[in-house]
Amino acid sequence: MKAEDLKKGQTLLTNVKKVAGGKFQIEIAELIENPNQTVNVAALLNAGDSRFDVNAPKARRAWQSATNEGLLLLGVNIDKLNFIANSEGKEIAEVNILNPSIAGMRLHVQLEDSFVASYETQEPKQTNGKNGVKFFMKDGKHIYQNTKIVAGDPVNRLIVSDVRIYEVVKQEVVKEAIQLNA
Repeated sequence: MKAEDLKKGQTLLTNVKKVAGGKFQIEIAELIENPNQTVNVAALLNAGDSRFDVNAPKARRAWQSATNEGLLLLGVNIDKLNFIANSEGKEIAEVNILNPSIAGMRLHVQLEDSFVASYETQEPKQTNGKNGVKFFMKDGKHIYQNTKIVAGDPVNRLIVSDVRIYEVVKQEVVKEAIQLNA
């Protein structure tokens, strides 16, 4: 199974990657529906037309480091995995375990929105459209979204945005600059 094939309520342990210190990093994927999202009538009325699939839910992903012993708790034996170097030179093994659990509890992806970036290069929550990038904001502040892996039922903490603010497409800025300099 692949992450693209997930149904609502399913999670997938997609891969294991070798990282520094003799450790590994797991990736979990899960389809998470936004309870604040409105129904896209155009997409419903144009079912089967791929041009209207832009709002189709996509699997969200989260990552967690683990030791070899920790991976055994998930039923993953490192010695039986086939690690292959990706385009960045990182060794990754696909595992594709449906609905992984640890200590009898299912693993899930949990979403946590915040007004503060959790790391220096984190970009605000955004979506790309034909008019440029839309940023999600609340009371004039950017919203940042983080994911993490949890055991048991996730408690998503989502901030409902006021409005999505467009960032001007670069082409429009260049056109305006040319006009100003003419």
